[in-house]
Amino acid sequence: MNIFRRAIALCLLTLTGTTQIPAYARADLAWHDTRTSSAIHRKSYEVPTDYSPGAAGTDVPPGSTITRVAVNLTGPSSAQVNTRLCWNGSRCIVVNATHMDTDAFAGLDASRPFTLWHSVPGRGPIINPIYVPASVTVWYQPSVPPAR
Repeated sequence: MNIFRRAIALCLLTLTGTTQIPAYARADLAWHDTRTSSAIHRKSYEVPTDYSPGAAGTDVPPGSTITRVAVNLTGPSSAQVNTRLCWNGSRCIVVNATHMDTDAFAGLDASRPFTLWHSVPGRGPIINPIYVPASVTVWYQPSVPPAR
């Protein structure tokens, strides 16, 4: 019986070593970009800040898809700042914390840019302009080449 178990274990070990790693077991790659917004001078006026893999010095392989995105808003501000995160100028979500991790963009093209839109609620001018330092990290998986 012990020989039978060893033979099965050897067969499984051999099969495991010769098969491809499934897509779900691959490690994600990432690009990360850090920027500071332009000055916010007026309430209710949105200020965009663009983040992209090219600006981050990363070449994302064609066909790569996003698995998750993280946003970190840094820097002290006494004013309330509202922020939206948009992918490629279209799909947007509200950033509701200084650190947010989301899979809302999962499956989308990882080579496309993101934009953070910042605004201060209310009306009128802002006496001391507000700058919002932030970073965006995009985790992605390259496309899987067809099995041969």
